[in-house]
Amino acid sequence: MWINKNMTSAILGIIYAVSAYLIMRFGFSDEISLGMYAIVIIGGVIFILILFNYILKYDFFKTNKGE
Repeated sequence: MWINKNMTSAILGIIYAVSAYLIMRFGFSDEISLGMYAIVIIGGVIFILILFNYILKYDFFKTNKGE
């Protein structure tokens, strides 16, 4: 499934998900509900995947070395 996908979007999505969770968990403590965690994290990951797979179409990790 991920063989032909953009690895940059996958790595940035994982980094964003972890950092957003940590910021929301320890930065805002009890002010954010569980639904807001899901909306912010999943929405951001989907935005990153769409941005790098369909709009930018550039992968920093799969560059052609022969060219």
